[in-house]
Amino acid sequence: MLGAQDLLLMTPGPTKIPPSVQKASGQATMHHRSKPFAIMLGELLEGLKPFFGTSQPILPVHTTGRGAMEAAITNLFSQGDPILSICNGKFGGFFAEIGERYGCQVTRAFASWEEEVELSQLVKLIDSIPDLKAITVVHSDTSSGILNPIEQIAALTKKRDILLIVDGISSIGSVPFEFDKWGVDVAITASQKGLMSFPGLAFVVLNDKAWKAEQTSTLPKFYTEFKEILKSVTKPKPDTPGTTPVSLVAAVHEAVKLLTLEGKENVFKRMESNGAYLRQEMNQLGFQTYPPNLIEYSPTVSMFKVPEGYTSNDIQSFLQQHHGIFIAKGLGNYKDGFIRIGHMGDIRLSDIERTIAAVKDGLTREG
Repeated sequence: MLGAQDLLLMTPGPTKIPPSVQKASGQATMHHRSKPFAIMLGELLEGLKPFFGTSQPILPVHTTGRGAMEAAITNLFSQGDPILSICNGKFGGFFAEIGERYGCQVTRAFASWEEEVELSQLVKLIDSIPDLKAITVVHSDTSSGILNPIEQIAALTKKRDILLIVDGISSIGSVPFEFDKWGVDVAITASQKGLMSFPGLAFVVLNDKAWKAEQTSTLPKFYTEFKEILKSVTKPKPDTPGTTPVSLVAAVHEAVKLLTLEGKENVFKRMESNGAYLRQEMNQLGFQTYPPNLIEYSPTVSMFKVPEGYTSNDIQSFLQQHHGIFIAKGLGNYKDGFIRIGHMGDIRLSDIERTIAAVKDGLTREG
């Protein structure tokens, strides 16, 4: 078996990290209260704004994406607040579970991992919940490959006094996202997916409506208190509360430079075309794109039902042992007969072609 350092990560996260990003992380020896670090952090936060589609301040949160999801709940709500969670994937369900654990009144909707959001049904749900405070939704859920219609959902919430909180962890940086234009209230992403970096750092944006809700929240928070992070990053010499993970900031700083140099529209086109090509070729090899018959599939991850006679473990093990490619198995009820392949961040057409050739080799040998 090849060593871990030789593996091509074709998972939905973490993803392949460009050499210059790895190098930047390893050379980041500056102090987190120094002027050079303040300059780098400021450049990073400004560089992220076009990928969020916002002019609002970007908040760096010293956690993985899941920690930032929890922070969105604790910073904006109080016990008993009604929340509607769209749960058409594992990570949509995470939002619901976090809210429930903190004592919010959570209504789960679109709970099948094969179910797209039906807007007329969503309107009925919104109208049926008295004093609804927020909707939580995952833009691109890597457990299912569904891309949820954030712009259309935002059109519903911005007409009402309801917050829209979006997990964009596997979309922002890889898929068009217009925080300000669409009227999203809170958006979250993290370092290890479209931002082509190591896990451990998240980024959050809030608009004025969300900051107003923050003022009345009574849930406990300390480490991820948004208003304290805002104070730190908006100083003339920006920093973060506590000791900043300097190497992670350096990595994402370099990654965002690379994405900006490529041009965000070119990045988005690359994700879309790579995903479409992968699904086309895998279908020809007998792998069914799943869920079937979606209106829109995520440009960053694809799920496939494996052909009869194989298991997800068969495919995953063969690719890792014989070709140095690591893909993901399905999750939940889709664990045994399904695989997931990521195509976000630094994944190129050559990586897609290498993966397809490896799958073809496995079918030939086993067939």
